[in-house]
Amino acid sequence: MKDEWTGLVEQADPLIRAKAAEIALAHAHYLSIEFYRIVRIDPHAEEFLSNEQVERQLKSAMERWIINVLSAQVDDVERLIQIQHTVAEVHARIGIPVEIVEMGFRVLKKILYPVIFSSDYSAAEKLQVYHFSINSIDIAMEVMTRAFTFSDSSASKEDENYRIFSLLENAEEEKERQIASILSWEIDIIYKVLLDSDLGSSLPLSQADFGLWFNHKGRHYFSGIAEVGHISRLIQDFDGIFNQTMRNTRILNNRSLRVKFLLQIRNTVSQIITLLRELFEEVSRHEVGMDVLTKLLNRRFLPTIFKREIAHANRTGTPLSVLIIDVDKFKEINDTWGHNTGDEILRKVSFLSQKRLVKSKILGAGSSRKLAVS
Repeated sequence: MKDEWTGLVEQADPLIRAKAAEIALAHAHYLSIEFYRIVRIDPHAEEFLSNEQVERQLKSAMERWIINVLSAQVDDVERLIQIQHTVAEVHARIGIPVEIVEMGFRVLKKILYPVIFSSDYSAAEKLQVYHFSINSIDIAMEVMTRAFTFSDSSASKEDENYRIFSLLENAEEEKERQIASILSWEIDIIYKVLLDSDLGSSLPLSQADFGLWFNHKGRHYFSGIAEVGHISRLIQDFDGIFNQTMRNTRILNNRSLRVKFLLQIRNTVSQIITLLRELFEEVSRHEVGMDVLTKLLNRRFLPTIFKREIAHANRTGTPLSVLIIDVDKFKEINDTWGHNTGDEILRKVSFLSQKRLVKSKILGAGSSRKLAVS
């Protein structure tokens, strides 16, 4: 893209480039006002654009962007590409959909047309200025969209990592709960077989508590990990054996067939438990999202958390507050009493903060001495 943008600037008549820059300098303020007036009509786009934000930051930023793109010199191209990357990263981080970004470019080109053709340039000059301006905007849009797609993909991946992290924050507890669930199912079946009780009330593994958890939650949590497929096949294979036995319960009257059935249950459950332990070990890497010292979320998931909380506040019309807790005299404590004492104070502050927060609040470690609450 750098070569294409550089080629566009180099091949354009210097007089045409100068006139495009003149248009940008003279009309950037009007264009930015008109741009946000039109864009905010779209209800989807309006969600991301508060009045205060538009007035305080976005209009002036849009003015600078228009001037930079339409006044580009060859030496500016690399810097302009970096600007598009930065804008794309910001858009992705706050969750602005790519279709809104593309709509914004369409609006800008639409309102630029009458500005150029109302100038006192000759007809040929107007046409050339318009072509240069539109091509410049299109290249900037392509650079931004490519970077946006990559950033949005990274943000989505981080959203997914946070989802898994939050669901499996108590991974050890969840693992033991599911192991207990499948063992309970196994014991129920074994007792009924050994006591010659009716198996009619028993459920196949896929419909038992563990099977329901695995098929509706576990498969999604652990998506993409090989062990998921192995567990799924084990459940499916045993369901076939179970259903066949249920259709002909006389099989269980034969001692050797009964023992074979019980061994199949034991082998299936044993393999599933082994694979389940491996699954939870595999996702333990998501614990890098936790601060080792305080056991709070670290800054890795901060953009994801804020994006989610802002979306919830907008959707429900409720206020959103962020509290930053700064531990006073922390450096002085470290210097006087040592880092071990400082670490203990941070642990104590985080523990007490967690204890006093309602369950819906999120507490994270912002830095070595700051905690953030949303």
